[in-house]
Amino acid sequence: MSGGGKPIVLAASTSESTEYMRSTWRQMLLAATPARYAQQLRVPYAQEVETQTDGQAKYVPQGLRVIEALFLEKFPSSDIAVSYPDQFPQSIGENTRVIGIHAHNPLGITFATEVYAQFYGADAEPVNAEEFRRTITHPALQKYRSRLGSPFALGSSACLAKLTKTPGNRWSCSTR
Repeated sequence: MSGGGKPIVLAASTSESTEYMRSTWRQMLLAATPARYAQQLRVPYAQEVETQTDGQAKYVPQGLRVIEALFLEKFPSSDIAVSYPDQFPQSIGENTRVIGIHAHNPLGITFATEVYAQFYGADAEPVNAEEFRRTITHPALQKYRSRLGSPFALGSSACLAKLTKTPGNRWSCSTR
C-alpha cells in the first residue's frame, strides 16, 4: 500500500477478526475478556492476526467483506484496503476518502460480554470495547479526520449503492 493511502479503507478490530484456534466460541469468550487482564492472561489474538501477501487483513467479519464486495462492483481493487487498526499508517493517507469500521460490540454491552465481564467486576471493559475505542482514536484517523467527513455517511445501503467518483476524483453519495 502506498504512503498516500487507499481511497477506501475498511477495518475491523483484531478481536472481531481473529481466527484464533479456528473456534468461534473461543473468539467470543476472548473478546469478552476484560481488556485490563488480556495481557496478563496472555490472550494471543491481539498480536496474532494474519495478513495476505499484499499486507491487507486476511480475516475480517463477513459483513465487512460484503461491503468490500459492493465497493468492488464500482471501484477497482487497487482503490480498496481492508485493514486491521495496526495497519492504518500504511492504508490511511492523503488519498483516503472513505473509511468503514466494523463494530460488532463497540460499547462492550452485548449479553455475552456483559455477563462474562461481570465475573471480573462491574467496571471491567471487554477487549472489543477497548479495541473499538483505540480504533476510532487512532492517530492516523485523527490526522486525516477533516478530509473524511461524517463517519455515518455510508450508513445506508441506498447511499452505498449510489456512491460515485466525480470529476476531480471527489466522491459523492447522491441520494437524488
